[in-house]
Amino acid sequence: MLQLTTHAKASLSAAAGAQISAVVTTPPSPFIGVAVLLHGIATNKSERANFFVELSERLAANAIASVRFDFRGHGESANPPRDFTVASQVIDCLSVVSWIRDQLKTEAVHLIGFEFSAPAALSAAILRPTWIKTVNLIGPVLDFRRTYMSPDTKFGARVFNPERLSLAFKNGFVPLNKRFNLDVKTIVEMESLEPFRALPRVRQPVLILHGKEDTSVPFYLSEELAGHQENVILKQISPMSSGFTAPGDEAGVGSDSRENLAQITAAISEQIRRSA
Repeated sequence: MLQLTTHAKASLSAAAGAQISAVVTTPPSPFIGVAVLLHGIATNKSERANFFVELSERLAANAIASVRFDFRGHGESANPPRDFTVASQVIDCLSVVSWIRDQLKTEAVHLIGFEFSAPAALSAAILRPTWIKTVNLIGPVLDFRRTYMSPDTKFGARVFNPERLSLAFKNGFVPLNKRFNLDVKTIVEMESLEPFRALPRVRQPVLILHGKEDTSVPFYLSEELAGHQENVILKQISPMSSGFTAPGDEAGVGSDSRENLAQITAAISEQIRRSA
């Protein structure tokens, strides 16, 4: 009888009263590891252009199970956006990793952090070095200030300009879109934290995949801040902007976008296989 990849909904509790909504994707054959997919800010566990849905299915084809979930304040989370911080991301991530170890009976857990969740992935790997085997980052935010607070990007300059930041400390938040207000607590974290300084403290292998054409998180920051680290493999993918999509193909249906997705899957799968 033909066995198929399965997608099962799960709900679990995290610290500080958060209930996490997740989807567990399991391959038809025994898996060699479980990847935890950490979405970016103001999105959800599916990610833009269904990036994480497709990535989970492709990983399953390579005998890698996965868990994608909504951070508190996102997606199906009952928590409001004001509960979302960099620290809460780390807490939610480690809660999911603990659940995987208990429920899926495996110690082969790997993190995949996308954009804003990269700092949380690095922190989680430092806090639980024996729980997490590899760290895989896609278009990672390694420097909050140069990406958002004093940015070279149009998005950062528009959202985090001095006038809006001043209002944030008055109103308590900065609106990122119609559905998500970024709490001032997170803005304080972004002003003070320097994620790239965590890289030398990570014991696990780190893979960074970044598009040269990325307009949200500049590629040169990954090259400058992580390219020289001994435990880091930096792979440039082109033509790729944010996520896996090629420039001008936000839906991710074009041939270049599909090839980018294939390269991302292959690189992460190889990293996980090497650690098995």
